[in-house]
Amino acid sequence: MTDRIIGIAALAILIGFVGIIVGFVPDLDLIVVMVVVVAMAGYDFYLTLFKGDGKGGDGPLL
Repeated sequence: MTDRIIGIAALAILIGFVGIIVGFVPDLDLIVVMVVVVAMAGYDFYLTLFKGDGKGGDGPLL
């Protein structure tokens, strides 16, 4: 359970950090890269903590 809480907190901090960068540098290319980064981190978070074995392992192989 603590793995999920720490994972959610880390994802929230990443989104906040990316939001600050995009807020100060509103360039389309940067926004696209940051959206891809957050999407990849969110997908990895989902696979690791919710689709895996529940122990925070690598999750299922695709």
